[in-house]
Amino acid sequence: MSRGHLAVLAAAVLFGTTGTAQVIGAGEVAPWVTGAFRLIVGGPVLLLFNLVLVRRKQKTCPAGKPGTAVWLIPLSSAGVVLFQFCFFEGVSRTGVATGTIVAIGSSPIIAGLLGFIFFRERLDLKWAFATALSISGCSVLVLASGEVSIDRIGVLTSLLAGLGYAVYVVTSRAIVRTVAPSSAVAVILCIGAVFMVPFLVFADLSGLSNPGVVATLIYLGVFATAFSYLLLAKGLVSIDVAGASVLLLAEPVVGSLLGIFLLDERFTLISASGILLVLAGFVVVSVRNSGSRSSSISGPGKA
Repeated sequence: MSRGHLAVLAAAVLFGTTGTAQVIGAGEVAPWVTGAFRLIVGGPVLLLFNLVLVRRKQKTCPAGKPGTAVWLIPLSSAGVVLFQFCFFEGVSRTGVATGTIVAIGSSPIIAGLLGFIFFRERLDLKWAFATALSISGCSVLVLASGEVSIDRIGVLTSLLAGLGYAVYVVTSRAIVRTVAPSSAVAVILCIGAVFMVPFLVFADLSGLSNPGVVATLIYLGVFATAFSYLLLAKGLVSIDVAGASVLLLAEPVVGSLLGIFLLDERFTLISASGILLVLAGFVVVSVRNSGSRSSSISGPGKA
């Protein structure tokens, strides 16, 4: 497994801690407020990290023209914000299980199609097989909880969350070809944070008087947002959108495991089979990307 694969998987692991951290430490604030603070904390932290520690070491990627990424940065920020708003709204309307299946499960398909349309990335049988395996595994995991309900508006907003997630992944893939990943992600998250701030005027922020809530929001902003999005961007430098979007399905697996170990949720054979299906999808993605990389290196006209 390449460094790009490992970076995306590490990002998914950090993303997967979000739900458990919210339940344990941020239950006193609304879920969408938690999402807002992820950007409000994570954006400036990554910007500061970029300015202080990375600025002198950064080099612009030689491929592509820097100007082509400029218009994609606001679009990428919009994808992040759309996911934060719609995912939590969808989950609140239709439940954690259905919301997760629709949002996280639809994002690899949407991202793969967008990658094919805009970057001409291959959508071969291995990608389809890996996607089917991983989405099936995620579905088994959340269906095993027995918390399934259907709400049409909730399903629609969850689909919009999947679209937002996919838009971020696809646009980031284009941006990191021309801009250093740490700079790109810092700007993307900061723009998203600026957009989210006005909505907090209407929110109940009384929970912020609790030090535990504040500590949880700081964790979510720094680790589950700033560094996780940075890891994802670094991974997208070397692997394609379709492969990365499948690897990101590790997020619900991590969430399920944390629920078992920290929230006393039951671990059953059904849960185990779901995890194995997701892992099988990861193996197929890894083999697929390794094969693609070898072909591109040995092919004609490649330096």
